[in-house]
Amino acid sequence: MILQTQTLITDSAQAEIVPVTVSEEMLPELPSLFGGGLAGMFSEIFQNSFRAGAARVQVRWDARDQSIVFEDDGCGIDDAAVLLNAGKSTWDRTRVIHPAGKGVFALLDAAIVQRITIRSRDWRLEATPECLHTRQATCYPETQVWVGTSVSLHLVEGVITATALIEKLQQARALYPFAVTLRTDEIGDTPATYIDPLAYPKELILRLAKIGDVWWAPRKYAYPHRVAIWSYAPCGEQSLGQALLKAASSR
Repeated sequence: MILQTQTLITDSAQAEIVPVTVSEEMLPELPSLFGGGLAGMFSEIFQNSFRAGAARVQVRWDARDQSIVFEDDGCGIDDAAVLLNAGKSTWDRTRVIHPAGKGVFALLDAAIVQRITIRSRDWRLEATPECLHTRQATCYPETQVWVGTSVSLHLVEGVITATALIEKLQQARALYPFAVTLRTDEIGDTPATYIDPLAYPKELILRLAKIGDVWWAPRKYAYPHRVAIWSYAPCGEQSLGQALLKAASSR
């Protein structure tokens, strides 16, 4: 058999520059790219609290108006406009891995949330899922300076119960080194409930310079049967879990 080859000759003078763009139609689709439902939203909030250096995160649940509020004591956010600029991030890229600048968009899922309110420093931002179509949200000046950041989620009726809330909070708070408390009664002396981290057995630990500890842990009733834990949070990348499993089986 004779293979014939063809030489392709190109003329750079006739080349056309094709711009790389993002369609405006992509904006309303951003919440669907995250997945994870409420637990995924909670994970985004806790992750940002950790990045902001928070030592405490207080959570309040009001079943009457189906709202949940997260308040941390981190460094806060200077400019509200950054939150709704997809892909824009002010996190220090030398200290934060993959600061994609899309976290707030994960909160604007119309199937779960009616509206969100975010407070920090001297501003308050009000946004609804509809703002992804109108490309407008409203920011108000605040006379009282807010320490840290507050995120309020006003949920669609019946999305979650108080019992399921605790489970999802514990799943989302992962192993972050801050205290998480939950109050479900804003009136009275009902003590706050501490949301403790889930226990992950450390069967194999890898200490990686400038990255932190990564370990492999078993889990029940779920596939894959092993999960990779990186520093403070479970990793969704199955490839990392598979690599750890292979390393463990060779020991």
